[in-house]
Formats: sequence, structure tokens, C-alpha cells
Amino acid sequence: MSEGELEAQRQRRGEKREYMIKVACLIIVPGIKSLARRERFTTTYEFPRGALSLASFLNSRDCRTMILPLDYYLQASDSPLNIEKQTFSILQEALNEYAPSVVGVSAPYTLLYPASLKIVEYCKKIKPDLFTIMGGPHVTYLHKHALRDSDSIDIVVRGEGEWTLLETVDSLIKGNDISHIKGIAYRSNNDTVVTPDRPFGPVSELPVLEYGLLPENFVRNMSISLVASRGCVYRCAYCSESLFWGNKVRRIPVENIFEELKQLSDKYDNLPVGLEDSMFHMKSSYFYELCSKLTDIKLNPNIYLLSRVDTVNDDGFNAMIKAGIRNIILGVESASPKVLGMMSKHITPYKAENACEKATKKGLVTGTFWIIGHPGDDPQEAEMTIHAIDTFYEKGVIGSAEIALFVPYPGTPMFNDPQKYGIEILTYEWEKWGRFNTEPVIQLKGFSKKEILTSWTRARAVSEKWRLNLINKRLHTVSDPNEYSIGESRKIGRNEPCPCGSGKKYKKCCIR
Repeated sequence: MSEGELEAQRQRRGEKREYMIKVACLIIVPGIKSLARRERFTTTYEFPRGALSLASFLNSRDCRTMILPLDYYLQASDSPLNIEKQTFSILQEALNEYAPSVVGVSAPYTLLYPASLKIVEYCKKIKPDLFTIMGGPHVTYLHKHALRDSDSIDIVVRGEGEWTLLETVDSLIKGNDISHIKGIAYRSNNDTVVTPDRPFGPVSELPVLEYGLLPENFVRNMSISLVASRGCVYRCAYCSESLFWGNKVRRIPVENIFEELKQLSDKYDNLPVGLEDSMFHMKSSYFYELCSKLTDIKLNPNIYLLSRVDTVNDDGFNAMIKAGIRNIILGVESASPKVLGMMSKHITPYKAENACEKATKKGLVTGTFWIIGHPGDDPQEAEMTIHAIDTFYEKGVIGSAEIALFVPYPGTPMFNDPQKYGIEILTYEWEKWGRFNTEPVIQLKGFSKKEILTSWTRARAVSEKWRLNLINKRLHTVSDPNEYSIGESRKIGRNEPCPCGSGKKYKKCCIR
């Protein structure tokens, strides 16, 4: 894409262009459109919450930082070459425009790691004197690999990034030694230097996210989920959350969450679609404080909340409903006691069904997460999960089921020692290592790739059958096909989020 074409895009969007904006750090974020193989992504853009938090924090500390969300400027394409050409042109324009001293590249998901590598390499090609930093969960656990994968990476930030990135950018600009900075990895005399881990920072120091750092239309059209805490006290084997953010919950001040909601509502007319903390514990005082505060603001009518089946209770459901949250998603994951044991979930299928039933009886729309192909699974164990999904729907205790293929994400014990868990990793094509992938990246002893795919396909077919039944039943009660009835007092218009939970607008989803 030429500079003239980019300028024409800006004019069509009504954006004002500033020339030669000198910044200390430019944070570049690959997104869904960086992938030629986009598979089951349902959102228009990938929301760069991590990058926005980094930039907001650095700016609050007088370190001028901007964000380049590639998803906003890239045109979706099935051609990797076309995406690469567009990316190079956009980066060339941005580096000339912002003239940063440091470029930070965010790799928020493993499947975006290859795109992040290309970005760093293009940046070095365009401006060889730039300092380049990469961060995110994937490179946190594979920092040595990252430094070997690309000579264009100068420094890897490991773990929580705000305080580490601020100190690193400041040291690089001033020409100071970086060996004292905790939480980084870099090369020195052909060796990799890994500094001590940085302690987790006080989240009370984090400012309210500054959405003005992103293009206005980008913010208006994103499916945004809020995050009110960092860390998780549970250690589910398939998840690296407690490793990355800590094995305790650090809660962001409720007032900050309220101000973020208000900013999105008042300035961008965008109501977030979910509260996506690792889990909301309904026995915590913070949960009730947050729900109480949310009663004072308009929420997306289909906003959802994530929780665990062993932490929900009637008081929590009542607080949700009073706040205007009518959707809950619970991580069931499997109906096999054997697999649940391997997951370290510490729940039972009965407890899961009971939690779903209680939530549904309270009038909540209950969604569930499931995984096929986790260690301990085989065709017989997977059949228990498929049967449970069918039964939960038949009993009316769930309204949706998202079924994922197991991925042994970097950082988890199953990635670090796959043989111990009977895992054979089939590919290191990282673009395939996503939650929404449609092809297994592993197989198990006693559960081949073909068998895993067959079980997953059957589970999805069961869920899709019930989802369509539920939608058809509800649509038949509505005289106007452009509106979807929820209860007796509320209708969903064409431009609102689809009630099926896809994240798309109703007119672009189930209305069809």
C-alpha cells in the first residue's frame, strides 16, 4: 500500500494526520488480519488490550508512546505475500511518521508469533538503528528460542510488561546499561543473558486505559472485553495464566473499570461484550463491589462474565442480574473424571451440571467451554464429553458450548515435557497453535490425530444442532425478523450483538 493510498484512507475516515511525531516507543500489534489462515475468528478486529495497557502506563510516566494496531490498516487477504507487502508498507509509513527510538512488538498469542517476527525484521530493515523489543506469553517462555529465531530482536521482555518496558525504554534512550533490569533477555558477546524475574507490580499503579491512543473508528468497531484483575489462584494444567500473571489475584480498582466503561460508552458508543478475567470468584467482596458499581452504568445487554463451576452461588447470580449481566460462561472442559483429574480442575461432571442448572434457573444464559484431546482423553473418554454436551442442552441447563482442540501452550508442564503426558507434538507451525484452530497440533497415545478430529467434529455438530434449535425456537416467536426477542421487555436490533454469543452483529449472524 502506497503512502498516497494510506493518506486517502485517512481522509475517508476523517482522520487528521500529524507529521513527524517524535515518540520514545512505538508499540506494534499484529492481529487477526496478519493471518492468511484466519479460521474461526468471529471478531472484526483483535483488541490489543495488553499493548494499550503498556502504552497507557508509559504515557502516564512521561514516556511518550504510541500504538500501531495493524488490524486497522491491513486489508484481509488469503495471500501471505499480499499481507507481507501491506505490512511492510504500513510499517515504513509509521516509522517515518512517528520516528520512534524504540519499537516494541507485542506477541499476545502463540499463533501471532510468526507475524511478530516478520514485523521486527521489517522494522530493522527499514531503520537498522532502531532498538527492538518483543513481549508476550509466547516469548516469555521461549525467550532463548526467540533470540535465536531472529537477529532482529534486541531484547525480550518476560512476563508482566509495564514496569519492565518503561525501565528498558528509558535505559535504551539514555544509553545506560541494561544488565540490571529485571525481567528481560538479550544477547551479549554471542551469549544469551537472562536477568532475574521481575516481581509482579502493584496494579493500583496502572492508569485507566487511554483509548485515545487507538484510531477512533477502530475503538468504535472492536469487540472489547474488560479485565478487572490479573492472576489466578487455580493451576489448571492446560493454562499458563497463573504462571504469567501470578498465582494470586491482583484486582484492578473498581473505579478504574467503571471509568473505562464510561469512556467507551460516552466517547465511542461501544459497550464491551464481556468481563474476561481468568475467573470471577463469587465469594469475593470485590465481585460484589464491582457488580454494585455496574448498576450505575448502561451495559451491553449481552455482556457475559467468566467463572468456575465451583465458585458460583445464588448470591453471586443475584448480584450479576442486578448489575445487568445476564450471561455467564463456565469452564466445564470435560465430562470425564479421568481427564478432569489430568487437568487439575478439582471439579466433577455432577458439580458442573449443577452449577449450570442453578445459573439457568436464575434466568441467566449459560455458556460453557469444553476441550477435546487433553491428556487422559481417548475416544471413550471423549464420548462421555459429547454425551454430556448433548444432555446439558437437552435438559435446558446451557445455551451454548464452545469446544476447543487441546493445545499444549508454551509455559505449561505439557509443553515443557510432552512425553511425560503421552503427547506427540505434530507441528511447530505456530500459526496453527490457536484456541480456534481446526486441526490438532498434537496426538496422544491411544488418541490419534484423526480420532481427536473426529470426536471434536462430532462434539461441535451436537452443539451446533442445539444452537440452531434454540435460535429457531426463539425466532419463531418474533413477528419482525429484524428483531430478536429476549424475554418480554427487550428486543435486539439488527446492529446489536447477536444473542448466539458469536461476537458479530445480529444482522451479520443469525438473522440470516
